[in-house]
Amino acid sequence: MTLEKQKQDKIKAILKFINEHENFLITTHINSDGDALASVLGCSMFLEKLAKGYKIILDDQMIDPKYSFLKNWSKIQSYTEDQKEEYLAKVDAALVFDAPDNKRIGIIYDLINNKIPTTKIDHHPSEFVFGPADWIDSSASSASAMLYEIIDNSSIETDQFISEALYTGIVYDTGRLSFSNTRARDFEICAALLKNGAIPHKITNNLFFNNNAAALKVIGNGLQNLEQYENGKITIIFLSYQDLNGVDQSEIEELANYSVSLRESEVGVFIREIEPGSFKLSLRSKEYVDVSKVANQFEGGGHVRASGCRYKGSYSDLVRNLVNEIKIQL
Repeated sequence: MTLEKQKQDKIKAILKFINEHENFLITTHINSDGDALASVLGCSMFLEKLAKGYKIILDDQMIDPKYSFLKNWSKIQSYTEDQKEEYLAKVDAALVFDAPDNKRIGIIYDLINNKIPTTKIDHHPSEFVFGPADWIDSSASSASAMLYEIIDNSSIETDQFISEALYTGIVYDTGRLSFSNTRARDFEICAALLKNGAIPHKITNNLFFNNNAAALKVIGNGLQNLEQYENGKITIIFLSYQDLNGVDQSEIEELANYSVSLRESEVGVFIREIEPGSFKLSLRSKEYVDVSKVANQFEGGGHVRASGCRYKGSYSDLVRNLVNEIKIQL
């Protein structure tokens, strides 16, 4: 069976799954990013056009307001325990986007596992599946690109609002169509989305030119804290809990890309202390290091060129362990 035939079979299975159910719970991974939010919102609009019901439930208490320009953003609900029974009321199926394993969807996994039929659409390498209709394609740039293929093979026309969401997800996960995961197909999809109403400068302004002065000052502090290891092949940018000073972390994400922007840098890491002694890491690589292998050592994961993980302990222990793990991959 060819790869194209496998893809078409998966798309047909997902469309059949959607056709067989009426009311869906839609979710994605914790710490939802641009592709995660864009794909669940795009899915919600698709279901609306199919006259299906849905609820968007995420295990995130802070939904990035940067994406509030996308239709249905206000319909996203953050999980709370006291609403647990209500979430499943009148829901007969679930759709999970952009999440390689059960840990990545947090408490939502316990909510839906073995309770309602579930299908996953994901572009991370993964052996974790919910059911036979799951579509996992690690060659795809993003969950949003995969959702485009599903909608494109359905009876539904992609309108301006769906196009804006899917373009947002693709642009986010491909670094504005520049990362190594960018395929020729992404340019074809984006061209179609533009024809259907997506406005590139509107989306770019909301995603990348929407910072405030306080965030830029914090970014400056992070750059001052830049450290290099292994003759510059490893670059680490660090912001302490005090440095963050209440700034919306979505506005300083670009430091992850800055960390690998130096000429000699192969691996860059942006570390922020989200609580005293608790760290969130964003890892990037330029050419040959698989940073997902590094992230896996800290119970994280992601892609070859972009991954993430968390760590609890001292910063000095974290840096020592992190540099040692990266050196193994250099």
